[in-house]
Order: sequence, then C-alpha cells, then structure tokens
Amino acid sequence: MLLVKIFKLGIAFLVVAAALTTTTMAQELEETPSIERNRLSEEGNAEQERETRVQQYREQATEKLSEIRQERIQGRCEAAQTRLQTVLEQDRIKADARIEAHTRVTTGVQRVINAVDAAGVDSTALQQINDDLQSRSNEVVSALGTYVTAIEDIVSLDCTADVAGFQAGLSLARQERASLRTLASSFREYVKNDVKAAMQQIKSELSTE
Repeated sequence: MLLVKIFKLGIAFLVVAAALTTTTMAQELEETPSIERNRLSEEGNAEQERETRVQQYREQATEKLSEIRQERIQGRCEAAQTRLQTVLEQDRIKADARIEAHTRVTTGVQRVINAVDAAGVDSTALQQINDDLQSRSNEVVSALGTYVTAIEDIVSLDCTADVAGFQAGLSLARQERASLRTLASSFREYVKNDVKAAMQQIKSELSTE
C-alpha cells in the first residue's frame, strides 16, 4: 500500500513539474515577441531622434553645396565614414577618461571643503571655486556629448543619399571639436591656476589655526 502511495506521489510530482515547465516555456514564448517589439521600438525611436538631429544639422548649415561639390562628397563620404568610425571609437575612450579625470578633480576639491568645514574654517571661497569648476566641467562634458553624437549620426547616415545631412553633421562635429579643445584647455588652466591657488590659501589658513 505504501509503495502505491509513493508511486502516486511520484506521478503527481512529475505532473506538477511538467506543468511548471510548460508554463515557463509558454511564458518565454509569450515574452520573446514582447522583448523583440520593445527592441524594435527602441531602435525606431533612436532612428527618429537621429533623423530629427540631422534635420537640425541641415537647418543650421551655412554652406550651400553646389552640384559638383555634392557629387564629390558622394564619391568620398563612405570612405570618410570608415575613418570617422575609427576616430569615434578612439574619442569615446578619451571621453570616458576625460569625464573620469574631471570627476576626480571635483570630488577631490569637495573632500577638501568637507575637511575645511570640519576644522571650522570658512570654505566659502573654495566652494565658489568648486562651483565654477563644476560648471566648466559640465560645459566640457556637454560639448563632448554633442561632438560624439554628431559623429555617431553621420557615421550611421546613408551619406550618398543625404549629402547635405552628412556635410552639415560633419561641419558641426568640426566646430564642436574646436570648441571642445578651447573648453578643455580653459578647464586645465583653471585647475592649474585658480584651484591650486585656492588650495594653497586654505592650506596657509589651516596652518595658522
């Protein structure tokens, strides 16, 4: 009798396990199209956003392309996109390194401010320096994002079909790269001169306490 009960329990367990497996498989089959739809939706949204930006590039462009110049660009733009893809990969690495470096600087200054406050010394001047430093860092990061996005857009573009969009995006990327150099140089000079001087002043004040 006991063996019969065990056998029945075993059968029941197998039935439940099979039911759970079937349910899980059914859920996976139901979720797969949903995941695919979400992926396609995200890709569609990204493509729409890219087209909106490229349209803005066209509208902001000051250069009017002659027919001869358009033909010349059509013949060279795909090779240019290949080179730009390499540049983009390198610049993404540089961008991450630059953002990390800026974060280290601003975080380091904030730690000093916290220590100064704990010592009962007025940190107002240093806080103003750090606020300005953060603002300058934000400008660099913003220009960096605009530059990288412009390169991503023109690399993804069908440049032979949209010569105006490609050239307008390329012109913007060049402008942002030049702006980025200026902003990055200004940030470095600010750290080298103003931030360093403020740190020395605080150190002097703390040593006399």
